[in-house]
Amino acid sequence: MINFRLSKYLHHWLYRVNEHSLHSPFFYDFYIKIIAKKYRKVIPISEEMKILLKDSIVSGFHGEQPSEERLSIKTIINKIVKTKIASDKLATFYLDLLHYFDVQKVIYISTNINHTAVYLANKENCKVFAFGENTTLSEERFNNFSFFKGKIISSLSHFLETSSKYEMIVMDVEGYGEIMNCFELLLRKMAPKSIFVISDIHRSEEVEKAWMELKENPVVNASVDLFYCGILIFNQDLRKQHYLFALT
Repeated sequence: MINFRLSKYLHHWLYRVNEHSLHSPFFYDFYIKIIAKKYRKVIPISEEMKILLKDSIVSGFHGEQPSEERLSIKTIINKIVKTKIASDKLATFYLDLLHYFDVQKVIYISTNINHTAVYLANKENCKVFAFGENTTLSEERFNNFSFFKGKIISSLSHFLETSSKYEMIVMDVEGYGEIMNCFELLLRKMAPKSIFVISDIHRSEEVEKAWMELKENPVVNASVDLFYCGILIFNQDLRKQHYLFALT
């Protein structure tokens, strides 16, 4: 698995491009303002966020009653760093995407609903709907954040029956079948100009296979491979094109 990821990283490093190779006004602007952004604002940890993080860490002690000392902010942060949570860089990048595309409604899908979903809720006037089989988050903490715990496909299918269109989807699941099934379900609910983000597209052969097929799908107008995630773009004003960018 390490060799697989390493070979994919080297390929990405060799073939990635920058603004000097871009002729599309859309992608040039997107690259300069989002991909090559020199400073990504650090997301402040609000009191609500601290509570969410603390609740999550408590669950990580597997029934053992932790002492107050072990639940210090330092302990919490150290614990988070060691778990499978999207890095601050990627989380803030997702938040930048929300602002750049002025997203009003976003769906977040992950086997374990983690703090990336909560970071997305930092954008005002944006509703976040999270789906996953496991979570320790409490939706009461944010008015614009809701989660649906259970089997992803079934809960998502039920939700989409009465929902409207969405401008952004963020998916962090590992199976080829689950990615493809979710895509098919969500396709009819994508807004005319929207984006579909898949996390860690080169983590395994299964996930990469799904990514490679989806970016070639006729309904997808353009795509971006950032190695750490992939972006499918729905915008009929664009011609079919694919880019490899390095996230700064």
